[in-house]
Amino acid sequence: MQIIGVIHMDAKLWVERYLGWCPCAKAFATGDLLEDPPVPENRTGDRDTGTSWFIRSALILLLPLLPAIISIAYTLSIPIILPSSELQMATRILLIGIPVGILIHYGRSTHDVIGTTLAGALLFPLFEVYSQVLGFLIDPAFIMTSPVHWPKMFIATSPFILLLGATGYFASRRSNLTNYIALLLGLVAVIIMLGIS
Repeated sequence: MQIIGVIHMDAKLWVERYLGWCPCAKAFATGDLLEDPPVPENRTGDRDTGTSWFIRSALILLLPLLPAIISIAYTLSIPIILPSSELQMATRILLIGIPVGILIHYGRSTHDVIGTTLAGALLFPLFEVYSQVLGFLIDPAFIMTSPVHWPKMFIATSPFILLLGATGYFASRRSNLTNYIALLLGLVAVIIMLGIS
């Protein structure tokens, strides 16, 4: 009986120690899912201290590189494996789902409104540029779209660009309701990406 009591106490201490700080666990425990979380006093809406400009620039410039690498890897692996609609659908989910998840997490954890909104808005244009350049550098037979046509492509995809910018904006706000809106907009972006052929 003493062993069971020790295991129960260890489990209780573990839950209090590791889940007690988690805002999600507290919200589920208290039922306050739509209330705003407390704002720490040392955080501002726009973090302009120390190396925040470096982190913001890295997020804006490097986040689109991830889906570009996934896209090029999928394009180069088509001759090796047989293309299927399931694989293509999974690749499209990865192309937009992973960056949107990173964007929402970054916005939720840092509350960087400017950086998260810019990273969301520039995600698709920089993804297109990176995938074109990487495709040209890796595969000599790749036909690169002329940079003259890029502005036309960005104008045609401007609703998607605005959707991702709004996702970043709502992810960086401090309330749980805006974070739910950001998740909803991210899911809409994934659904739109699944429909693009």
